[in-house]
Amino acid sequence: MPTLEFHEKLPTIHQLKSLLVREAMKRSSGNLDHAAGMLGISRQTMMKYVMDEFHR
Repeated sequence: MPTLEFHEKLPTIHQLKSLLVREAMKRSSGNLDHAAGMLGISRQTMMKYVMDEFHR
């Protein structure tokens, strides 16, 4: 498993969630089911995260 390297200041949980949601959506070409599967969450949870992230 690849490791992440952090600099002195750690990202917040919100920042990490945002990065993961955006990356999963990018890798899945916008497919919510596929993105949710990559993150190990339900489609409903992914939809909530996407709505939170992209509709602020």
